[in-house]
Amino acid sequence: MNWYVYIILCTDSSLYTGITNDVIRRFNQHKNQQGAKYFRGRQPKTLVYLETGHDRSSASKRESAIKKLPRSEKLQLIKSDFNQVTTVNFPSMDSKKIFDQECRQCKRLDDFLCEVKQKHPAYHARPVAPFGDSQAQLLVVGLAPGMHGANATGRPFTGDYAGLLLYQALYDFGYSNKPTSESLVDGLELKNCRITNAVKCLPPENKPTNAEIKQCNTFLAAELANLPERSVILALGTIAHQSVLKAYGLKLSSAAFGHNVKHDLPAGHTLVDSYHTSRYNIQTKRLTSDMFADVFQTIDRVFAS
Repeated sequence: MNWYVYIILCTDSSLYTGITNDVIRRFNQHKNQQGAKYFRGRQPKTLVYLETGHDRSSASKRESAIKKLPRSEKLQLIKSDFNQVTTVNFPSMDSKKIFDQECRQCKRLDDFLCEVKQKHPAYHARPVAPFGDSQAQLLVVGLAPGMHGANATGRPFTGDYAGLLLYQALYDFGYSNKPTSESLVDGLELKNCRITNAVKCLPPENKPTNAEIKQCNTFLAAELANLPERSVILALGTIAHQSVLKAYGLKLSSAAFGHNVKHDLPAGHTLVDSYHTSRYNIQTKRLTSDMFADVFQTIDRVFAS
């Protein structure tokens, strides 16, 4: 786990220094007036962070040293590229923050994908990128790629049962030009909608660990921070719901999962929950096409309000 020393430049030109193992989530917490009392009444503007490796103790020592610097030297540090200092201005996000095709941070997942690739050489078997409109106001968040679905095709909810109801609903409610998703070259286009997953890699038995969900949450937090105002996040299942809350720096107790229940989020965003479109949920009638249509009608009402 990487630890970072970070410096935040606020809109009132004040500077704040701290340490964290999840830079984007910590920034969002401060942005939403959570965490350090320093930010009550202040608005973060620019985040500057310095990777210090896997040792929390060294991060604390570096933080203490930076705090002792006069303001002029802190500003110089922010403007320099010394010691791999990286500056991130929000809400602008580059694609590397939202998704990294070469990510291998989770050893268990990386090892598993290597095994899958050996058994199925034609499969994508790598992290699966978000799919859809880059400026979308509707973001659909699933759990993780399926073995013979997204993990095979390289597109979320494509090639497996879970995508059938989802893409049909997106077509029915005007977010897609086709009712099915079959491959990367099938001509499918999403309008004002993007689909992503809480975990970007295929997990064994479709069950990511808490550590893997946390590791991947940095990408989800970046994607959420890049959404336009008045956006809606559709969470498919409890893990997706909880991952969205974590990405906003919110406590899990702040919003309980419930099918077709909506929750207010920071930045004027809205979270709408649905049972996952899995084969099990559909075959057991836990989720029906009518129930899923009701969810999209709720989303329509949010956009119309």
